[in-house]
Parts: sequence; structure tokens; C-alpha cells
Amino acid sequence: MEYGCQPDERGGLTLTVSGQSFPIESLFSYPNGGDNALLAGQTTAKPEPDWAVSTERLSPTEYRVRANGKYYAILRNIKLLPNRVAVRDEITNRTSEDVGIIMRTSLRAAGEHFPIAISVATPVGAYDDSATIRRRSSAAAAWASGCW
Repeated sequence: MEYGCQPDERGGLTLTVSGQSFPIESLFSYPNGGDNALLAGQTTAKPEPDWAVSTERLSPTEYRVRANGKYYAILRNIKLLPNRVAVRDEITNRTSEDVGIIMRTSLRAAGEHFPIAISVATPVGAYDDSATIRRRSSAAAAWASGCW
């Protein structure tokens, strides 16, 4: 399967399959507030005041996203493989207290119907979890592997 994947300067990424683009974004809750986010497309979020995101290209097939806030830091490694995108998130608590985080990752597909959407979580450090999205009108499928 041929695909394109472009990380956004705000930390999300856009997957392109069969000429159509699909923003993939992640939200991470923070204590007593809203959501910090790794964004793509035109979505907005209400991050904490200290939230800062940077994206760097390491090679033609690898990117690194760093996001820092008052409560935690996120290091996201993205690898473009021949038939999927591998994503690994590492979250570091920056406080001396326990921090609960609700994590959500979504693929936005306005106007599209996805009959199958599966997301599986695996233990920390594994690259085995995946999300598979299939469009009814196309045989194209997109695989996203990583800690989603």
C-alpha cells in the first residue's frame, strides 16, 4: 500500500491514502484543566499555559516530537515503514505527585464512513498495538502502530 505521512509542527500528523488526507491528533488531559494536544489540521484545544511542542525530522523516514508542560513531557517517535506508521509515545511525569492522564488519539475523516475502526493498547515499550481503518469505497487501509 502506498501512503504519505506528514508530521505537523504542532505534533500531530496527516496520513494520506489514495489521495485523501486524514489528520491524526492526540489529546492528553492535565489536572484540573482541559487537554494538551498534538494537533494536525484545524482542530483547536485548550492546553495548559506552559504547553510547548516542537517537531524535528531525523531522517526521511523518522521524526521526533517533543511536548512539554507543567505536569508531564511527551517524547513521540514516528517511523514511516513500508506498510504502516509506527508511533511510540514516552510520557514523563515532571512533578513529585502521581498524575492521572486520559489519552485519546483520533483520525478525523469528515464526510467519510469507516465501517471498521479498531484500536488496541499494549504494555509500555511494545510496538504491537495497532489501529486499522478501512474505507468502504476503497481497498486502501491505513495501519498505525504504536502506543495508541
